Amino acid sequence: MFLISFSKLEAQNDSISKSKNSFWKQAAIPSILIGSSLVITNSDFEMHLQQDFGNSDFNTTIDDYTRFVPLAQMYAADIIGIESRSHWFDQTKNATISLLITDFVTTKLKMSIDKTRPSGANNNAFPSAHTAYAFTSATVLYEEFKNTSPILAYSGYAFAIATGYLRIAKDAHWFSDALLGAGIGIAITKLVYHFDYLFAWNPFRKKDNIMITPLYDGQGIGVVGVLKF
Repeated sequence: MFLISFSKLEAQNDSISKSKNSFWKQAAIPSILIGSSLVITNSDFEMHLQQDFGNSDFNTTIDDYTRFVPLAQMYAADIIGIESRSHWFDQTKNATISLLITDFVTTKLKMSIDKTRPSGANNNAFPSAHTAYAFTSATVLYEEFKNTSPILAYSGYAFAIATGYLRIAKDAHWFSDALLGAGIGIAITKLVYHFDYLFAWNPFRKKDNIMITPLYDGQGIGVVGVLKF
């Protein structure tokens, strides 16, 4: 009995150790992004980069939509039956919590840090909220499908990178703004998924024929209900 108990304790300790190592590995990329943004912000390098890629005459609203495309991909995958990590309600819950925290953090930073946009429109450049939302959405998609559909899981980051590029290209943000937004979005979503067991409530777990998803049309937010027959 002593040997069995000791064996179980060793297994538990090994599992905890692996979980910690995995967490710190996942924290590496957002840490690099955030650290890089702090190093290059307001630097000559960033000024020259903006001159090469920014254009105040370039105007598009595509970035208002690309930031949420990964979430649309996730729900489309759910509807056609691609296996995911979580139930659709848990996906929505994690995405909502991640986006709300991301919005809170980026808003507070924008209000606290006085950095002028390349266009000169205002002093709320640092960080890029559009980019933060895009990488939050992309990381939710990644976490849900990384073990079952890797191509789908990684595809969201293409839209996130495109969003960040468009924010720079239209002189709405500097490169460091986009880097910080990306780091924040990834870090917050990773944390939400790491601690998702703390808010595991799901009233729809036994109702697989019902699905409710959020809807954003560029002007407002709503929900869409899907009933499978």
